[in-house]
Amino acid sequence: MTILQALRSDGALDATPLTQHTFTASLPNSGVDEAGFADAVVRACGGLQQHVVTPTPTGLLAAMPSLLCCQEQPFALPNVYMQWEIMRSARDAGLKVLLDGQGADEIFCGYEGYVPMHLAHLLGRFSLVTLLREWRAARHLHFAQTSLLPSVVAAALPSKRRNAWRLRSNARKQPWLSRELLEAEQAAGMCGELDITPPDSIEVPKDAPAAMGRLWELFRHDSLPSLLRFEDRNSMAFSIESRVPFLSNGMVEYAMALPISQKIRNGVLKSPLRDAMRQRVPESILDRTDKLGFSVPIVDWMKGGLRAWWSDLLASRSFADRGCFEVNRLNSVKARLERGDTFAARSIWRMALTEEWARVFLDRSG
Repeated sequence: MTILQALRSDGALDATPLTQHTFTASLPNSGVDEAGFADAVVRACGGLQQHVVTPTPTGLLAAMPSLLCCQEQPFALPNVYMQWEIMRSARDAGLKVLLDGQGADEIFCGYEGYVPMHLAHLLGRFSLVTLLREWRAARHLHFAQTSLLPSVVAAALPSKRRNAWRLRSNARKQPWLSRELLEAEQAAGMCGELDITPPDSIEVPKDAPAAMGRLWELFRHDSLPSLLRFEDRNSMAFSIESRVPFLSNGMVEYAMALPISQKIRNGVLKSPLRDAMRQRVPESILDRTDKLGFSVPIVDWMKGGLRAWWSDLLASRSFADRGCFEVNRLNSVKARLERGDTFAARSIWRMALTEEWARVFLDRSG
């Protein structure tokens, strides 16, 4: 139990008992369940009222019409549904305001994708001793099962060449995507219409390393804006105000001024934040080196409870006529799913949800 000091209408301070609530999505018996870490926080803090939701494929299918109408666009992964259930639980608990950790990964380099960028930066500065140490740590902690070198080479490329490389890579890894879709150019004026600052126009200090420009590009253009959009729409659907303290002006200015070498040390991501939370957060959380993300066991869901849903959509005439995907390439990605391929599961999810969305927003609107 904590005390909230609130200013009354007469100007006096009113000490009002306030129970702090926590909300966690649990996925029992899966490799992506982080409920145990949430339990550790609740035990360490004391006085918290814990709420746990358990998203399921059946629940997702039931929520799909409302969720799609709320988001108004396809979303890359079912984790948007997990957040939807969190907001529903907060509404049912009678809460109006939530604090969310969105943005911490972007400003403190919390994703594994920042590691190649860090290594490319060290290579460009010829910091060979540090590069060797960080390379070994990266292979041990983050890239034991995948190749690190191609990612570092891509990170070292100029922005235009990197984007061209990404396009070729997508075409090679996802042959079921329509060639016309892959080669489509960004509509003129799209950034202006959506009030998005193009990456090339982001102001970065002249003496800042190239990696800093990439950090700002990711922060302002790539993943974070879409994550905030999903969260805003999910929270507003349940009349919840979701606040993101890590994205306050002072926090962003401080974090983005730190060199990458302070954010990633010995392969450990978000090092400044971990250091600041020592003696406050359980060591079992601070010493974690894996990064699960906020995700569902998508292979199990796509092979199980969602199979009938996506099978019907991908076998439909409207899907074949849509023109976004190469239908004759579907058997290969389905076979990869049966072998437990996560990339294939995500690809099938995106194709199916695009068709579901098109039926609601394109076909019915006509």
